Amino acid sequence: GRPDWGLEPGQKAEDEKGAPFCTMLDTRLAVRLVVAQCCYYAAAAAQAKFVPPHPDAKSAPPVVGVVGCGQLGTQLLRSLLALGWPPNLLAACSRNEQNFEKFRKAGVQCTTDAAKLAAWDQGAGGCRCIILCVPHAQLRGVCTALTGARGRGISRTVVVSTVAGVHYRKLRQLLPRCPQIVRTRLDIRAVKERSAFLAASDPGPHA
Repeated sequence: GRPDWGLEPGQKAEDEKGAPFCTMLDTRLAVRLVVAQCCYYAAAAAQAKFVPPHPDAKSAPPVVGVVGCGQLGTQLLRSLLALGWPPNLLAACSRNEQNFEKFRKAGVQCTTDAAKLAAWDQGAGGCRCIILCVPHAQLRGVCTALTGARGRGISRTVVVSTVAGVHYRKLRQLLPRCPQIVRTRLDIRAVKERSAFLAASDPGPHA
């Protein structure tokens, strides 16, 4: 289906002329807004009560795990690092190791297995916050991996979805063991207006 950037059922995804809003958005501005929301949720999750790792665990789980290292996931990880998050408290997950190699070198814990984010090492807990930055087509597979992870990690995790067009009810179906699910939201009209304002304010190269 088409992306609707989090519109609720019944809310129109077209303007008065019938053009889809998503084709009019400043993509960079939209990414920045979603990243800002994710950083807020990550900070809030970090304040949750600490759950000690299992004695057999090789290392404590990261606080925040980002699934998907495309444009959005990469920008989110960069922003968290820029905000001062210690690299070892962050995790990056991608099916392609090349996508997170630069973060691995920076000290971020990396994996190709999304389930590990919910069951770190011996399955005795996972990230406090897992942020889904994957394409719509990969969401079901990622949620299946998280749900099937060992232990109670996913039940203690806040899952933040940035996936366009997937509403809360569907996320609840895909993640039945996770009681704490959040969706990022964009006010399409506000983004359009902000983009238009920035374009009008830009003096251009010859100003």
